[in-house]
Amino acid sequence: MSLELVLLKLAGPDAPVEKMVSAYREVLPLLRADAAYAEVPFDSANELLAALAERRDVRLGIATGHASHAIVPALERFGWQRHFCTVQTADKAPSKPHPGMILQALSEAGVRAEDAIMIGDTAFDIEMARGAYVRGVAVSWGYHRPDRLRDAGAWRVVNGMSELRDCVFEAISLASREP
Repeated sequence: MSLELVLLKLAGPDAPVEKMVSAYREVLPLLRADAAYAEVPFDSANELLAALAERRDVRLGIATGHASHAIVPALERFGWQRHFCTVQTADKAPSKPHPGMILQALSEAGVRAEDAIMIGDTAFDIEMARGAYVRGVAVSWGYHRPDRLRDAGAWRVVNGMSELRDCVFEAISLASREP
């Protein structure tokens, strides 16, 4: 979800959300500059992304609740910007769970919904995928518990990177067999 919606949900309708967002935008670069707060990819994420990026039959995209100015530095730091043909952010499309980000990503990538999967760690991700008629693969190590992810309609809930890798390659195989 977009930062504004998250803060609204957490702090309530009377909270000074605009001031909170402004403070976050000031603090985020400072936190990212401090090694103690550095974002670290999940184990084996680099390898999985590299393996997928090498394939000619795969197009990678991002749909995130972060704003563009917040996601680009992370992609650059990890060296991932070259892997993604589309990056959808909360300042380019309606917030999750609205399917707009996935629909825009599909359009930019030239991919049909039935050939795509969305990997996410929240019920909002899975609801967004379902709204775009895309298979939603949920990872159990994120923000929402597996039962909530299943209730949101996840196609699969995976419990580790090797299981995620298997699931992604199974989905690629399924997509290549469908007319």
